Amino acid sequence: MLNYVIGFDCGGSNTVAAAVCADGGVLAQNSGGGSNFLSVGMDEAIRVIRDLYCALDALTNGKCLALSFASSALDERQAKQDPALIEFLTALQTDPVLGAVGRFFIKSDAYMALYGLCGEESGALLIAGTGMMGLARRGDRTLKTVGGWGDKLDDAGSGFWIAKQGVLTALEYADTLDPDGKALYEAFLDFYQLNDAGEFTEKLYAPDFTKDRLAAFSACVSKLSERDHRARAILLQAAAQLHRYACVLYRFVDDPAAPFGVYGSVLTKDAVVAGEFSRLMKTAFPDLQIQVPAAKCEVASALYAWRNLK
Repeated sequence: MLNYVIGFDCGGSNTVAAAVCADGGVLAQNSGGGSNFLSVGMDEAIRVIRDLYCALDALTNGKCLALSFASSALDERQAKQDPALIEFLTALQTDPVLGAVGRFFIKSDAYMALYGLCGEESGALLIAGTGMMGLARRGDRTLKTVGGWGDKLDDAGSGFWIAKQGVLTALEYADTLDPDGKALYEAFLDFYQLNDAGEFTEKLYAPDFTKDRLAAFSACVSKLSERDHRARAILLQAAAQLHRYACVLYRFVDDPAAPFGVYGSVLTKDAVVAGEFSRLMKTAFPDLQIQVPAAKCEVASALYAWRNLK
């Protein structure tokens, strides 16, 4: 019988899970809806996790020793006695299916992504997807966190921030008819299926208008940047914001041999942001090699559990 651990990358809109054996081999993978319990609620988070566990358990011929969670609901600033975290662990332990596994590990998705980059060693990682957060660990095991303050404070440089700047530019055009904003205005109307900007207020303040729906407009800003200088300027500003955070993390580590990694769609898929970010980092640190973590977050989460199983 082959033993395995299931690692989860618990996002607000999507969850990825992987059954991983002790040598790091992935036995099976699956994905489902969001399981960030702060975003979707505790009952929905547990349901998604239970469904993924059952699906993977059916695909593997062995025993699951633990469940390990990389959760976007947490960050490394949180106290271990956080009420929401305690409620989540209690829900896992008392669930008739998941509770039978018996062992649970949970850290922030930033921590697990960093673990996928450098394991227990020193290193730094900057994450920019819908949100933004960075984490660094140096040789004495102390941690440094930047960003991660959430959409209410913009998460500068994130997909949410990029989208918000695009929407604000579009609304500025609606108010002033400044021709520089026309392209973003037209893209904004098309994306949100509006006849005019005035209709956006009803959508924006509707209960179902989540931060993910606003952040999705960042893809339009990115595509438009190929021919519109205002859209491109937003992306270049995002890169500059991310560069500032990255410098703080890299200097904190204070080890030229330590890896520096990037994670998330803004830094790995947006050519303008990634290119400008790389240029700025190379200017500041000529010998720096920017990496993408070798292990995805769900796999890193499982490897973390294997390391800590006793």
